[in-house]
Amino acid sequence: MEQERLRALLEMGWLSLNRNDSENALSIAQQGLALEPDDPDALLLAGLAALRIPDAGAAEHATRRLLELRPEDSRSHLLLGFYSHEVSKDQVAAERAFREAVRLDPEDPENYAFLGQFLSTRGRNREGIATARKGLKLDPDNYLVLHALQVLYRLAEEKELSEQFGSRALEAAPEESSNFLEAGFRLLEGRKDTEAKGHFFEALRLDPSDGTTFEAIAHERVRQHPFFKNGRYLPLNRTTLIGALATPVVWWAFSLLWRPMIWLAIVSAIVILALYAYTGAFHLGRRLILRRLRAGKL
Repeated sequence: MEQERLRALLEMGWLSLNRNDSENALSIAQQGLALEPDDPDALLLAGLAALRIPDAGAAEHATRRLLELRPEDSRSHLLLGFYSHEVSKDQVAAERAFREAVRLDPEDPENYAFLGQFLSTRGRNREGIATARKGLKLDPDNYLVLHALQVLYRLAEEKELSEQFGSRALEAAPEESSNFLEAGFRLLEGRKDTEAKGHFFEALRLDPSDGTTFEAIAHERVRQHPFFKNGRYLPLNRTTLIGALATPVVWWAFSLLWRPMIWLAIVSAIVILALYAYTGAFHLGRRLILRRLRAGKL
């Protein structure tokens, strides 16, 4: 009887997650785990929902426990990849996990889509496209693969291929809001702001509870500004901060041995400050636009 109740709970949980109601999905997953603490499906649901909220503690617990229970399951490593990428910010571990998922289940096209999109976030877009296309060979109609390719080709500035895969993704999942979001980004890049706005409205109509849509729109609007379009942004994390502080200090130390080195310390400090100012301006612009979007001024 409890197994039947657990299955019914998880079915509702996955439905909530697909509707981007992550808090409800996590609550349902936790109810399932109260019935069966080591149920792999409940742990997977809890981990994915926690990552979307985000709830780092719940995500870490679900990820580590699922790996202990199912070390040879590709889904365990996919969850580890998402956790490493989004929470612990360990991109080496994330890539290792995504590649392990592919190794464990090379016949699942979605594993290639997730790895391809991850590689793109690391600035390896061409490699990401080649990886996602391996998934396309396995299943030409898989929505996640088609969606990944429309995103990857847009980032590669190959508009025709992005539109081609966008049309196929829309045909495979006509009610998926991300298709309209991607189409809006393509139109925004083509300076067709009015048409882009219509697609953004449609994405929000299809999924009004998706809190990431506004953030994505704000990010893309700032990125399309000529000042930021081809810019380089420094991730504001511990590694870059330590590097930023250490670089001028090292040159300054060398200047004690040879005085002209002090100019390298000064120049490096100015360059680092300029890069952080540029990054800060980008984040400030995104925050201001996000505030306007949430106020209904799309």
